[in-house]
Amino acid sequence: MVTLIHLLTGEPRPDEVNAISDVTFNQVLSGATTLAGAIFDTDWAFPGLRFKVAQGIGGVLIIISIVLFFRRIFINYSLRLNPYVLVKRQTDLFMSATILFVGGTILGIIFSRSGLGMNVFLTGKYKIYSILLLIVCTLYLGRLLQKKYRQIGIIAAVLLSIGLWVNSYFNDYQFVQNQYMQRRVDLANWKKEARANNVDFPNYPYKAPEVNLFDDVSFESYATADSLIDHVQILGDEVIFIENDLEAVNQQVYFILKSETKTYYFSTKPQRNKSRIGIFKNYFQNGFTVTVSRFDVDTDFYQVYVMIRNKKKQSLITNGKLIRIDGLLRNVVKTNW
Repeated sequence: MVTLIHLLTGEPRPDEVNAISDVTFNQVLSGATTLAGAIFDTDWAFPGLRFKVAQGIGGVLIIISIVLFFRRIFINYSLRLNPYVLVKRQTDLFMSATILFVGGTILGIIFSRSGLGMNVFLTGKYKIYSILLLIVCTLYLGRLLQKKYRQIGIIAAVLLSIGLWVNSYFNDYQFVQNQYMQRRVDLANWKKEARANNVDFPNYPYKAPEVNLFDDVSFESYATADSLIDHVQILGDEVIFIENDLEAVNQQVYFILKSETKTYYFSTKPQRNKSRIGIFKNYFQNGFTVTVSRFDVDTDFYQVYVMIRNKKKQSLITNGKLIRIDGLLRNVVKTNW
Protein backbone atom coordinates (compact mmCIF):
# COMPACT_ATOMS: atom_id res chain seq x y z
CA MET A 1 0.00 0.00 0.00
CA VAL A 2 2.84 2.39 0.87
CA THR A 3 4.51 1.65 -2.50
CA LEU A 4 1.26 2.27 -4.36
CA ILE A 5 0.68 5.61 -2.60
CA HIS A 6 4.26 6.66 -3.35
CA LEU A 7 3.86 5.69 -7.02
CA LEU A 8 0.65 7.70 -7.42
CA THR A 9 1.87 10.78 -5.57
CA GLY A 10 5.62 10.90 -6.05
CA GLU A 11 6.40 9.64 -9.54
CA PRO A 12 6.60 12.20 -12.38
CA ARG A 13 3.51 12.28 -14.56
CA PRO A 14 3.87 12.11 -18.38
CA ASP A 15 2.96 15.32 -20.18
CA GLU A 16 -0.13 13.84 -21.82
CA VAL A 17 -1.65 12.76 -18.50
CA ASN A 18 -3.87 15.45 -17.01
CA ALA A 19 -4.07 16.30 -13.35
CA ILE A 20 -7.46 15.56 -11.82
CA SER A 21 -8.10 19.29 -11.38
CA ASP A 22 -7.55 19.85 -15.12
CA VAL A 23 -10.33 17.49 -16.21
CA THR A 24 -13.71 19.19 -16.55
CA PHE A 25 -17.17 17.69 -16.08
CA ASN A 26 -17.88 17.97 -19.82
CA GLN A 27 -14.73 15.98 -20.58
CA VAL A 28 -15.78 13.29 -18.13
CA LEU A 29 -19.30 13.12 -19.56
CA SER A 30 -18.19 13.14 -23.21
CA GLY A 31 -15.40 10.65 -22.55
CA ALA A 32 -17.60 8.27 -20.57
CA THR A 33 -20.37 8.17 -23.18
CA THR A 34 -17.86 7.82 -26.02
CA LEU A 35 -16.06 4.94 -24.31
CA ALA A 36 -19.31 3.21 -23.37
CA GLY A 37 -20.54 3.32 -26.97
CA ALA A 38 -17.18 2.80 -28.69
CA ILE A 39 -18.21 -0.58 -30.13
CA PHE A 40 -20.81 1.29 -32.23
CA ASP A 41 -18.13 3.39 -33.97
CA THR A 42 -19.37 4.20 -37.51
CA ASP A 43 -16.16 5.67 -38.90
CA TRP A 44 -16.22 3.61 -42.11
CA ALA A 45 -19.81 4.49 -43.04
CA PHE A 46 -20.59 7.84 -41.35
CA PRO A 47 -17.30 9.40 -40.18
CA GLY A 48 -18.99 12.70 -39.41
CA LEU A 49 -21.40 11.02 -37.00
CA ARG A 50 -19.06 8.59 -35.27
CA PHE A 51 -18.88 10.56 -32.01
CA LYS A 52 -22.58 11.41 -31.90
CA VAL A 53 -23.60 7.77 -32.49
CA ALA A 54 -21.11 6.44 -29.94
CA GLN A 55 -22.06 9.03 -27.33
CA GLY A 56 -25.81 8.55 -27.86
CA ILE A 57 -25.73 4.77 -27.53
CA GLY A 58 -23.09 4.99 -24.80
CA GLY A 59 -25.35 7.29 -22.80
CA VAL A 60 -28.21 4.77 -23.06
CA LEU A 61 -25.91 1.94 -21.92
CA ILE A 62 -24.72 3.99 -18.94
CA ILE A 63 -28.30 4.80 -17.90
CA ILE A 64 -29.32 1.13 -18.16
CA SER A 65 -26.26 0.13 -16.13
CA ILE A 66 -27.03 2.63 -13.37
CA VAL A 67 -30.66 1.48 -13.20
CA LEU A 68 -29.54 -2.15 -13.12
CA PHE A 69 -27.03 -1.56 -10.34
CA PHE A 70 -29.31 0.45 -8.05
CA ARG A 71 -32.33 -1.76 -8.73
CA ARG A 72 -30.52 -4.97 -7.95
CA ILE A 73 -28.42 -3.79 -5.03
CA PHE A 74 -30.55 -1.19 -3.27
CA ILE A 75 -34.10 -2.29 -4.10
CA ASN A 76 -34.05 -6.07 -4.56
CA TYR A 77 -31.50 -6.70 -1.82
CA SER A 78 -32.16 -3.66 0.37
CA LEU A 79 -28.50 -3.85 1.30
CA ARG A 80 -29.11 -7.08 3.23
CA LEU A 81 -26.18 -9.46 2.85
CA ASN A 82 -28.29 -12.57 3.48
CA PRO A 83 -26.22 -15.67 2.54
CA TYR A 84 -29.25 -17.31 0.90
CA VAL A 85 -29.95 -14.22 -1.17
CA LEU A 86 -26.30 -13.95 -2.24
CA VAL A 87 -26.24 -17.54 -3.51
CA LYS A 88 -29.61 -17.20 -5.20
CA ARG A 89 -28.65 -13.97 -6.97
CA GLN A 90 -25.09 -14.71 -8.06
CA THR A 91 -25.81 -13.61 -11.64
CA ASP A 92 -27.07 -10.22 -10.46
CA LEU A 93 -24.06 -9.75 -8.22
CA PHE A 94 -21.69 -10.69 -11.05
CA MET A 95 -23.32 -8.16 -13.40
CA SER A 96 -23.16 -5.49 -10.70
CA ALA A 97 -19.46 -6.19 -10.10
CA THR A 98 -18.84 -5.98 -13.86
CA ILE A 99 -20.55 -2.59 -13.97
CA LEU A 100 -18.34 -1.32 -11.13
CA PHE A 101 -15.23 -2.66 -12.87
CA VAL A 102 -16.11 -1.10 -16.24
CA GLY A 103 -17.18 2.19 -14.63
CA GLY A 104 -13.97 2.50 -12.62
CA THR A 105 -11.83 1.62 -15.62
CA ILE A 106 -13.61 4.16 -17.83
CA LEU A 107 -12.99 6.91 -15.27
CA GLY A 108 -9.32 5.92 -15.05
CA ILE A 109 -8.97 6.08 -18.84
CA ILE A 110 -10.66 9.48 -18.99
CA PHE A 111 -8.40 11.06 -16.35
CA SER A 112 -5.23 9.55 -17.86
CA ARG A 113 -5.95 9.98 -21.59
CA SER A 114 -8.16 13.04 -21.99
CA GLY A 115 -5.09 15.09 -22.94
CA LEU A 116 -4.74 13.02 -26.12
CA GLY A 117 -8.11 14.07 -27.57
CA MET A 118 -11.43 12.29 -28.05
CA ASN A 119 -10.18 10.02 -30.84
CA VAL A 120 -8.23 7.93 -28.35
CA PHE A 121 -11.49 6.78 -26.74
CA LEU A 122 -12.51 5.03 -29.97
CA THR A 123 -9.32 2.99 -30.37
CA GLY A 124 -9.63 -0.77 -30.46
CA LYS A 125 -7.87 -1.46 -27.15
CA TYR A 126 -10.60 0.39 -25.22
CA LYS A 127 -13.59 -1.10 -27.04
CA ILE A 128 -13.48 -4.19 -24.83
CA TYR A 129 -15.05 -2.15 -22.02
CA SER A 130 -17.87 -1.05 -24.31
CA ILE A 131 -18.44 -4.71 -25.22
CA LEU A 132 -18.55 -5.75 -21.55
CA LEU A 133 -21.08 -3.03 -20.78
CA LEU A 134 -23.22 -4.02 -23.76
CA ILE A 135 -23.19 -7.69 -22.69
CA VAL A 136 -24.29 -6.81 -19.16
CA CYS A 137 -27.11 -4.57 -20.39
CA THR A 138 -28.26 -7.22 -22.89
CA LEU A 139 -28.37 -9.89 -20.18
CA TYR A 140 -30.28 -7.57 -17.88
CA LEU A 141 -32.88 -6.67 -20.49
CA GLY A 142 -33.14 -10.33 -21.52
CA ARG A 143 -33.96 -11.35 -17.94
CA LEU A 144 -36.80 -8.83 -17.88
CA LEU A 145 -38.47 -10.37 -20.96
CA GLN A 146 -41.31 -12.80 -20.55
CA LYS A 147 -40.50 -16.37 -21.50
CA LYS A 148 -42.55 -16.25 -24.69
CA TYR A 149 -40.49 -13.29 -25.96
CA ARG A 150 -37.05 -14.57 -24.96
CA GLN A 151 -36.53 -16.49 -28.19
CA ILE A 152 -37.07 -13.27 -30.13
CA GLY A 153 -34.65 -11.52 -27.78
CA ILE A 154 -31.99 -14.19 -28.36
CA ILE A 155 -32.37 -13.88 -32.15
CA ALA A 156 -32.09 -10.08 -31.87
CA ALA A 157 -28.94 -10.40 -29.73
CA VAL A 158 -27.35 -12.78 -32.27
CA LEU A 159 -28.17 -10.44 -35.15
CA LEU A 160 -26.76 -7.51 -33.17
CA SER A 161 -23.51 -9.39 -32.53
CA ILE A 162 -23.17 -10.23 -36.26
CA GLY A 163 -23.82 -6.60 -37.18
CA LEU A 164 -21.22 -5.36 -34.69
CA TRP A 165 -18.68 -7.89 -36.01
CA VAL A 166 -19.20 -6.62 -39.58
CA ASN A 167 -18.99 -3.02 -38.38
CA SER A 168 -15.73 -3.72 -36.50
CA TYR A 169 -14.27 -5.45 -39.56
CA PHE A 170 -14.85 -2.45 -41.80
CA ASN A 171 -13.58 -0.08 -39.12
CA ASP A 172 -10.39 -1.92 -38.17
CA TYR A 173 -9.19 -3.80 -41.27
CA GLN A 174 -7.31 -0.69 -42.41
CA PHE A 175 -5.45 -0.62 -39.08
CA VAL A 176 -4.70 -4.37 -39.18
CA GLN A 177 -3.28 -4.11 -42.71
CA ASN A 178 -1.10 -1.18 -41.65
CA GLN A 179 0.23 -3.10 -38.62
CA TYR A 180 1.15 -6.08 -40.81
CA MET A 181 3.25 -3.80 -43.00
CA GLN A 182 4.68 -2.04 -39.95
CA ARG A 183 6.19 -5.31 -38.71
CA ARG A 184 8.13 -5.68 -41.94
CA VAL A 185 9.28 -2.07 -41.77
CA ASP A 186 10.47 -2.45 -38.17
CA LEU A 187 12.45 -5.55 -39.08
CA ALA A 188 14.10 -3.76 -42.01
CA ASN A 189 15.05 -0.71 -39.94
CA TRP A 190 16.43 -2.82 -37.09
CA LYS A 191 18.51 -4.93 -39.47
CA LYS A 192 19.81 -1.81 -41.22
CA GLU A 193 20.77 -0.20 -37.91
CA ALA A 194 22.54 -3.34 -36.73
CA ARG A 195 24.54 -3.59 -39.95
CA ALA A 196 25.50 0.09 -39.86
CA ASN A 197 26.82 -0.26 -36.30
CA ASN A 198 28.45 -3.64 -37.04
CA VAL A 199 26.63 -5.40 -34.22
CA ASP A 200 24.72 -8.65 -34.03
CA PHE A 201 21.05 -8.32 -34.84
CA PRO A 202 19.01 -8.96 -31.65
CA ASN A 203 16.19 -11.46 -31.56
CA TYR A 204 13.01 -10.16 -33.16
CA PRO A 205 10.42 -9.73 -30.36
CA TYR A 206 7.57 -11.11 -32.50
CA LYS A 207 7.37 -13.77 -35.16
CA ALA A 208 9.49 -12.32 -37.95
CA PRO A 209 7.99 -11.93 -41.43
CA GLU A 210 8.99 -14.78 -43.72
CA VAL A 211 10.60 -12.40 -46.21
CA ASN A 212 12.47 -9.17 -45.57
CA LEU A 213 11.37 -7.08 -48.53
CA PHE A 214 14.16 -4.56 -48.26
CA ASP A 215 17.21 -6.82 -48.50
CA ASP A 216 17.10 -6.76 -52.28
CA VAL A 217 15.89 -3.18 -52.89
CA SER A 218 17.91 -1.54 -55.66
CA PHE A 219 17.80 2.25 -55.90
CA GLU A 220 19.42 2.10 -59.33
CA SER A 221 16.24 0.94 -61.03
CA TYR A 222 13.14 3.10 -60.55
CA ALA A 223 10.39 4.96 -62.40
CA THR A 224 9.85 8.71 -62.16
CA ALA A 225 6.49 10.37 -61.49
CA ASP A 226 6.57 14.15 -61.00
CA SER A 227 3.14 14.18 -59.37
CA LEU A 228 4.08 11.68 -56.65
CA ILE A 229 3.04 13.01 -53.20
CA ASP A 230 0.24 15.59 -53.41
CA HIS A 231 0.57 17.22 -49.99
CA VAL A 232 3.11 17.46 -47.17
CA GLN A 233 1.93 18.65 -43.75
CA ILE A 234 4.09 19.39 -40.71
CA LEU A 235 2.16 19.00 -37.47
CA GLY A 236 4.38 19.45 -34.44
CA ASP A 237 6.79 16.52 -34.29
CA GLU A 238 5.21 14.71 -37.26
CA VAL A 239 5.50 15.06 -41.03
CA ILE A 240 2.50 13.71 -42.96
CA PHE A 241 2.78 12.77 -46.63
CA ILE A 242 -0.46 12.44 -48.62
CA GLU A 243 -0.86 10.82 -52.03
CA ASN A 244 -4.35 10.63 -53.55
CA ASP A 245 -3.91 9.19 -57.04
CA LEU A 246 -1.40 6.34 -56.92
CA GLU A 247 -3.06 3.24 -58.38
CA ALA A 248 -2.01 0.44 -56.04
CA VAL A 249 -5.29 -0.98 -54.71
CA ASN A 250 -4.85 -4.35 -52.96
CA GLN A 251 -1.05 -4.04 -53.17
CA GLN A 252 1.49 -3.34 -50.45
CA VAL A 253 2.89 0.19 -50.62
CA TYR A 254 5.98 1.19 -48.62
CA PHE A 255 7.46 4.67 -48.18
CA ILE A 256 11.23 5.26 -48.22
CA LEU A 257 13.27 8.33 -47.28
CA LYS A 258 16.84 8.19 -48.58
CA SER A 259 19.68 10.63 -48.06
CA GLU A 260 23.36 10.26 -48.90
CA THR A 261 24.02 8.55 -45.58
CA LYS A 262 20.67 7.31 -44.23
CA THR A 263 17.74 5.26 -45.48
CA TYR A 264 14.46 4.96 -43.58
CA TYR A 265 11.53 2.67 -44.35
CA PHE A 266 7.91 3.37 -43.38
CA SER A 267 4.63 1.57 -43.77
CA THR A 268 1.81 3.43 -45.52
CA LYS A 269 -1.80 3.72 -44.48
CA PRO A 270 -3.92 2.93 -47.56
CA GLN A 271 -6.97 5.09 -48.06
CA ARG A 272 -10.24 3.41 -47.26
CA ASN A 273 -12.91 3.43 -49.95
CA LYS A 274 -15.22 6.35 -49.16
CA SER A 275 -18.15 4.80 -51.00
CA ARG A 276 -20.49 2.97 -48.60
CA ILE A 277 -21.44 0.62 -51.43
CA GLY A 278 -18.09 0.36 -53.20
CA ILE A 279 -16.33 -0.64 -49.97
CA PHE A 280 -17.99 -4.06 -50.17
CA LYS A 281 -16.20 -4.64 -53.50
CA ASN A 282 -12.89 -2.89 -52.85
CA TYR A 283 -12.08 -1.96 -49.26
CA PHE A 284 -9.30 0.40 -50.35
CA GLN A 285 -9.09 3.08 -53.03
CA ASN A 286 -6.19 4.82 -54.76
CA GLY A 287 -3.76 6.76 -52.59
CA PHE A 288 -2.20 6.52 -49.14
CA THR A 289 -0.94 8.56 -46.20
CA VAL A 290 2.33 8.25 -44.29
CA THR A 291 3.14 9.72 -40.88
CA VAL A 292 6.86 10.22 -40.19
CA SER A 293 7.93 11.04 -36.66
CA ARG A 294 10.73 13.59 -36.59
CA PHE A 295 12.16 11.70 -33.62
CA ASP A 296 12.85 8.75 -35.94
CA VAL A 297 14.93 10.56 -38.58
CA ASP A 298 18.08 12.67 -38.62
CA THR A 299 18.14 16.20 -39.97
CA ASP A 300 18.96 15.94 -43.67
CA PHE A 301 17.74 16.29 -47.25
CA TYR A 302 15.84 13.19 -48.36
CA GLN A 303 14.65 11.82 -51.66
CA VAL A 304 11.22 10.21 -51.54
CA TYR A 305 10.68 6.71 -52.91
CA VAL A 306 7.53 4.61 -52.97
CA MET A 307 7.83 0.85 -53.29
CA ILE A 308 4.84 -1.06 -54.63
CA ARG A 309 4.80 -4.81 -54.09
CA ASN A 310 2.41 -7.56 -55.11
CA LYS A 311 2.79 -11.33 -55.26
CA LYS A 312 4.72 -11.23 -58.55
CA LYS A 313 7.03 -8.22 -58.43
CA GLN A 314 8.01 -5.00 -56.70
CA SER A 315 8.79 -1.60 -58.22
CA LEU A 316 10.18 1.75 -57.08
CA ILE A 317 8.78 5.17 -57.93
CA THR A 318 10.28 8.57 -57.11
CA ASN A 319 9.52 12.18 -57.97
CA GLY A 320 13.21 13.10 -58.06
CA LYS A 321 12.75 15.92 -55.54
CA LEU A 322 14.52 16.50 -52.23
CA ILE A 323 12.77 17.40 -49.00
CA ARG A 324 14.47 18.66 -45.86
CA ILE A 325 13.29 17.17 -42.58
CA ASP A 326 14.54 18.54 -39.28
CA GLY A 327 14.92 15.64 -36.88
CA LEU A 328 14.28 15.92 -33.15
CA LEU A 329 16.11 14.40 -30.19
CA ARG A 330 14.13 12.31 -27.74
CA ASN A 331 14.07 13.37 -24.11
CA VAL A 332 15.31 10.17 -22.52
CA VAL A 333 13.92 9.67 -19.02
CA LYS A 334 16.31 8.02 -16.59
CA THR A 335 14.97 4.79 -15.11
CA ASN A 336 16.25 2.25 -12.60
CA TRP A 337 15.63 -0.78 -14.80
